[in-house]
This record gives sequence, structure tokens and C-alpha cells, in this order.
Amino acid sequence: MIKFEFIDIFKTLILGALGASIAFHFGFPAPFLMGPAIVVTLACLAGQKMLITPNLRDICFIFIGLSMGTSATPDVLDAMVKWPVSFIVLAFCVYLIMVFGSQILTKLFNFKPIEAVLASTPGHLSFVLALSEANGADTKKIALVQSMRMLALTMIVPFVLLSLDLELPQLNIIRTLMPIYLITILAIAAAITGFICKKLKMPAAYLIGGMFISTATHITGAVDGVMPQWAIIPAFIIMGCLIGTRFNGASWGLIKNILLPSATYFVFAFSLAAAAAGIVYMLTDLPFAQVLIAFSPGGVEAMIAMALLLNADPTFVAAHHIIRLFILAALLPWMLARLNKKLKKHS
Repeated sequence: MIKFEFIDIFKTLILGALGASIAFHFGFPAPFLMGPAIVVTLACLAGQKMLITPNLRDICFIFIGLSMGTSATPDVLDAMVKWPVSFIVLAFCVYLIMVFGSQILTKLFNFKPIEAVLASTPGHLSFVLALSEANGADTKKIALVQSMRMLALTMIVPFVLLSLDLELPQLNIIRTLMPIYLITILAIAAAITGFICKKLKMPAAYLIGGMFISTATHITGAVDGVMPQWAIIPAFIIMGCLIGTRFNGASWGLIKNILLPSATYFVFAFSLAAAAAGIVYMLTDLPFAQVLIAFSPGGVEAMIAMALLLNADPTFVAAHHIIRLFILAALLPWMLARLNKKLKKHS
């Protein structure tokens, strides 16, 4: 069992590295995330078992989190006064995506009402699937719609920013690289913090653990320097592989049946997120590209990784995606309770 698991992990990482190399060679935006996601997805659809274990995933999250915190500067703190406006717009955006997204799936594609609400939820996949099981919904269908949204975000957001020639603030000024011993100490502290966050049932626990430790040490001046590429690029590749592994067990026939509703919902959700990002840009003068990544419907870990790769402010992006998860944690059970009450009334 362990032997086969090791082989599956090895295959996944090799294909992920190959995808990253190809994407980098052809000049794709966010190549170390997009390349592995595409190649591993294709391998899954070809019937290959792709695997990223929870332990490997958590290590990846720790390093991405540590890299995020290195951007914490006094300038970032000054910009935070504009964030509450953005949070309010985000809350309305999430609500509208769920209300109208579920209507699209119900009226145009004959989804059952409960399945439509769960499939249109922009993120919090583990929570969504748990509620799906509890409500007797078609979990496989919901998981595929959610996975296709995640893959589409990974592929489309960088190209949208590139095609619109949107500029991001230059955060990566020349700084010293953190030495190995310091990275090791921070990683251990992040792992402990992540474990505590997990016990507290916080979303993306080890990502938050890494971000908290790195932000706290950088903003106080206790630590200076950025993560070296040899430490962070493998984490991006693993993240891309993880996105692709969501298509394990999916067939081309199943993908074909779910493609049109998934694509229609995604176009609607992303367009609404872009419109909301435009409103925030006009109200606060925050960089539109940065707000667009922060408002992208779902994928907290992938969008934070993308913020790092595309030189956006990862602290801003992380704050918005984590707030979105808490909004969903409150909003989704309320919407399902209302829907169940309505269905019982009409039955």
C-alpha cells in the first residue's frame, strides 16, 4: 500500500514538474501553478491515479504561508485602512454569486435546488462536500463543478491580467534571502501554529500558520529577508498538482456532461467578481488587478499562491479570501436551512 502510494506521489510530482517546465518555457503567467494543474488534470482524465498526501499538502501550505508574510511592511499597514470598504463589497459579491449562480444552475441546467446552492458556493470545498453528504445531494456532481471552477480560475486569471495589461504594485524589492537555519526555525513554528489552527477548525490552517509566523516576525523586524526560489517554487508546483488531483476518478463523459453548466456558472461568477473589484477600485484606488485576484470566486490557497507569483500584495489577497471563507461558513447553512424549509412547505 505504501509502495503504491509512493509511486502515485512520485508520478504526480514528476508530471507536475514537467508541466511547470513547459509552462515556464512558453512564457505562461504563473507557470509553476498553471502548468502542473493542467498536466495533472489531463493525467487524471486519462485514468492515471494522481496523489498529493495531506502531509505533503500541509508542508506546501506552510512554505506558501511563510512566503506571504515576507511582504508585510509599514506600507501594507498604511493600506489596510482602505480594506473594510473592500470587505463589505466582497460580502455582497459572495451573496449575489450564490443567489444568482444557483438560479442559473437550477433554471438552465435542471440542477436540484440544494445541489445548485452547493455547486454555486464560491469556495470552502470541504465544508460544501460535508453539507452535500448531510443533505443527500449528488456529491460527485457538486465536486466536479467546484473542481472545474478551481481549475478555470488557475488558468484564466493570469491570462486576464496579462491580456488587459493590468499593472500590479511592485512589492518584490531587492532583499536578502533568508538562510536555511532561519527558514527551518520559521517552518517549525509555522507547523505548530498551523496545528493549533487546525484544532480550532480554521480553514487553510497550515497556510494561516505560515502566514501568521512570517508576518509577525517580519513586521516587528525580528526577521528580514525573502524565501529563496528553491524553497518556494516546489511549493507552487505541489499546489498546482493538488488542484489537478481533484479530477481523480472523473471520466471524459462525466466532464462533458458537467462542462457547460460549470462554464456558464464560472463566467457569471467571475464577471460579477470583476465588477465588484471595479467598484472597490473606484472607491479606494487600490490596484484593480490586486483586487481582482482577491475577489476571484474561490481557491484560497491557489489565489494566494497566484498573488505571490504575479507580484500582488499577498496579505491583501489572503485577508479577503479568508474573510470569504468565514462569510460562506455563515451564509451557506442559512441558505440551505431556508431552502429546506421552503421545499418542505411545498411538499
